[in-house]
Amino acid sequence: NSFRASRCSRCLTKPFAWACHAFVWSGEAYLSYSLCALSVFGFIACCFVWFNNTAYPSEFYGPIGLEASQAQAFTFLVRDQRLGANVGSAQGPTGLGKYLMRSPIGEIIFERETMHFLDLRAPWLEPLRGPNGLDLSRLKKDIQPWQERRSTEYMTHAPLGSLNSVGGVATETHHCRSPGAIAYRLFGDLCLWRFHHPLLGF
Repeated sequence: NSFRASRCSRCLTKPFAWACHAFVWSGEAYLSYSLCALSVFGFIACCFVWFNNTAYPSEFYGPIGLEASQAQAFTFLVRDQRLGANVGSAQGPTGLGKYLMRSPIGEIIFERETMHFLDLRAPWLEPLRGPNGLDLSRLKKDIQPWQERRSTEYMTHAPLGSLNSVGGVATETHHCRSPGAIAYRLFGDLCLWRFHHPLLGF
């Protein structure tokens, strides 16, 4: 009740003369404040759409770019492990780990993660983690079929809005089997939001 009374008194009370001179009300200023707020929120939302799979769950909106990249690394790890590769010690052409590497803070991570030093928390990946990052014994014995399916789906539905390889993720349209899949790749929810929010910000 006191809150309602204070609101009513503010509406009915005439402001002081000095306040009227100091704070000039104009429709243009009011509109510019609103547009400024929209642009700030647009930039903030743009960052969330790019990197936050908590605010924008991948199950509903598709994978974020980092998740698609990790899904590709995981898919190839599973495939080559079935073909007999020792994923714990295999080296790539540069002498670095082909599948797994150690991050600057000592955690075991997927090889392609080191390109951007970002950490990903995803429901399909968390069961394979140990106290020091990815657990090698779990990667060898505990990978479930649903994790393979999820990573394959995310790898082939990377919403990067590109016809070629971006950030090491295969996004070419020949990976898609239908025009609908191509349209989703180029005009999916996350793609449109990623381009809409910066535009709104500007």
